[in-house]
Amino acid sequence: MIRRPPRSTLFPYTTLFRSQSNKEFRDGLNTNPNIFRLTQGQSPNSMNVKYGYGGTLEKIYDTKTMNSIAMQGTGGWGAFDFGSGVSTRNLIVGAGTGVYSSTDLGETFAVISTSRTAGRQYFTRVKAYLISTTENYDTPLYWTGSTGTYMLTLSTSATACKHAIEFQGFIFLMNSQADKRQVIYQDFNSMINGSYENSFSLPSAKDDEITDKIVYRRKLYVTTQKKIFKLAFVGGNPDFEYKTVKDFGAVPGTLKIVNYKDKGEVMIMLCWDKRVRIFDGSEDLTISDNIEKNNNICEFALNKIEDSQLKNSFAEVDTNENFYKIGLAITPSSKITHIACLNLRTGAWFPYRYGKDFLSMTMADSANRSYLMGFDYQGYCHMMDTGNGTVNEWYDSLFLFNKAPNVVSKQRKMYLFFDETSSGTLNYQEAINFSRTFKTRDTIKLVTTDSVNQIKKTIDIPVTCNVYQYRITSNSNTANPWKLNRVDLSSTDFGVGEG
Repeated sequence: MIRRPPRSTLFPYTTLFRSQSNKEFRDGLNTNPNIFRLTQGQSPNSMNVKYGYGGTLEKIYDTKTMNSIAMQGTGGWGAFDFGSGVSTRNLIVGAGTGVYSSTDLGETFAVISTSRTAGRQYFTRVKAYLISTTENYDTPLYWTGSTGTYMLTLSTSATACKHAIEFQGFIFLMNSQADKRQVIYQDFNSMINGSYENSFSLPSAKDDEITDKIVYRRKLYVTTQKKIFKLAFVGGNPDFEYKTVKDFGAVPGTLKIVNYKDKGEVMIMLCWDKRVRIFDGSEDLTISDNIEKNNNICEFALNKIEDSQLKNSFAEVDTNENFYKIGLAITPSSKITHIACLNLRTGAWFPYRYGKDFLSMTMADSANRSYLMGFDYQGYCHMMDTGNGTVNEWYDSLFLFNKAPNVVSKQRKMYLFFDETSSGTLNYQEAINFSRTFKTRDTIKLVTTDSVNQIKKTIDIPVTCNVYQYRITSNSNTANPWKLNRVDLSSTDFGVGEG
């Protein structure tokens, strides 16, 4: 059960989107009136850094483009990591009008189907089979995983639908063209040639439709645009019961199971009201307050998505970093332009470096290692954060001040503590009194040494201001990352200013 803590812990203010109330400015600052500190809940206002474990900031790397000639120009409309029960794992990609399989993490691809309509494709595993459905109601297909074989029609009686899933020994087909709230089920032992006669429709508005599904704590949850239903097996012919548990639903491809902060295992989803929620089967909690409204600081906000473009969103859980990443099509584009990233350990949001032209992502396993794989509109496969290239990055701090933003202070010293493995040359810039213009104050050269566990740098900042903000930028002239672990700002109060 999700317990609702006080507002200050539900909606932390040390996050990406910063409104300008006194309390929000003060949150996260040290009680010593002359020292300011970066807190672990803070997230970067940047597309080029990632928020590391324990609250550190570090540089991230470019992607590695795999050899995806087979899919070039087709667009990666869906992806899935499929283990067929044999030693070989298959990276499955729905691209253009085909489905492709790779046994070497995207280096080479083999065609396993050519009968799809170009558009969003969905994959799931039922028993030992890969099941393929599409947003365009193409015929459901299955694949055994055998190299050199093509996908086959699931059953001549299987209704064309958008979604499929396995639950309690049955295969469920959902959202048929004739009834978008229909659920059809068949014993999976006879799913290849079964009659698919058992069905029911979920009660909702006439214009509603099933958008996603997931098995969570031995219950099947089915979402429509307007509701979430919980399904349970009750025996009989067979028979299933269902009931409405929430009056919101998930955007297709964004419903996942994660371990979130102190809430444990929960469902997470982007909803049709442009909010991100977590849900434990009983209670829900909105966790996207800080990225919903445009504050003119970050390039994206959820309320900048057109209603008609919400369906283009997708999400994936990066299990290596414990991040939840959502691809968003920000107006006026109808394609994915940004990826909003949620640190599941801290609840902090920040923009992911790679946000343009991706259609889908999936976690793929190989040799006991997991990799985040991305697929773009051109049909190329990318291994994310591989280290094969470097990127420029910058980090903007929160607005720093003492008791209130109208108190004038003499800013004296900034103390920066970097991880001992950090290296490279960084530029330190500053802006005062809410200015958006940053001026260079100093250059920081990081030298790795084995004799200390922190690299300390001191910046002289002899300026007088009400509010102070700093920016750290890098030209990525090194392949090694840098991590900023702590920041201390010393200052002296001069009195109340005009503001």
